[in-house]
Amino acid sequence: MGMAGRVGRIARYVIAATLVVSACSGDDDDGPQGADPIGLGEAGVGTCLLFSEDVGPDVDELPVVDCAVEHSHEIFGVVTHLAEVYPGFDVLEQFAQTECLALFEPYVGVGAFDSDLFYTWFVPTLDGWNDAEDREVLCVLARQDAALMTGSMRDSNI
Repeated sequence: MGMAGRVGRIARYVIAATLVVSACSGDDDDGPQGADPIGLGEAGVGTCLLFSEDVGPDVDELPVVDCAVEHSHEIFGVVTHLAEVYPGFDVLEQFAQTECLALFEPYVGVGAFDSDLFYTWFVPTLDGWNDAEDREVLCVLARQDAALMTGSMRDSNI
């Protein structure tokens, strides 16, 4: 689905259990200090995120920041599952793991097993699938040591 199809659509996603956050919470209820919350459907490859430590397993907005400032995560892939009926969380998790792994090296420049970064993903919930017709999995990366990143990790070979 093109960017125009994603603009303005908000869906609910479940974060993979391995999402690590190290950003500090800001004073703002909208998200970490300096983050501009956007709907999940508005995010694309190269979007940098700054999650607070209290992020829960369900997410309906992403705390977007400029990649030039410190951030905790970066979206490196958006893939669409083609099933018409919600395939279930376990199927989406397996799909995300496989698809995100395939996209990691072309984005970062080094394979996931040789990198100082790790990858995780957001998968649509049943409600997002049915109510918003959301089929997209967001592949995100972060540092293995949970340190914040500055600058995009695209072609970083880290």
